[in-house]
Amino acid sequence: MASQLQDELSEVDYYTGFWTNYSRGPVYGKVLTVPTSVRQLLSAFFTIYITYAGSRLWGKLATPKYLLIPSDGVYHQHQAILRNTESPLNSLWLFLRLSWAWRQHARRPWLRNAPLVVLAAIYAIACFLAGIFIPGRVIVGDEVLIQSSTCG
Repeated sequence: MASQLQDELSEVDYYTGFWTNYSRGPVYGKVLTVPTSVRQLLSAFFTIYITYAGSRLWGKLATPKYLLIPSDGVYHQHQAILRNTESPLNSLWLFLRLSWAWRQHARRPWLRNAPLVVLAAIYAIACFLAGIFIPGRVIVGDEVLIQSSTCG
């Protein structure tokens, strides 16, 4: 569909810049039409930015207090991992390694790390999907404003 639209637009002079599609209303109808080369650069930029911002936000999350017993070595290592890792995938790997390292020294380390492992996995998948789908939804559309010297 995008290639068909691109073929049709190559034959027509269309407006590039900000305009309002009033069929969607004055707020939701705000549109920015850019040339194809700029659209591809914006899409790549948004993909990288969303993925990067999502991974940086992981390090800023508040430390969960559920299922964590203060003054325990596992608790303090949870704190260190959550405060010092920059990505959820790295945290996920460290939580799994932590469970293995504490398997004989603490009570149920696998069960205590399970919520954090699940949270890190869900967060990583959400950042990945947002990085893929949001730029395409925001940037690609199938409506343009035709600019012609013979009308309007």
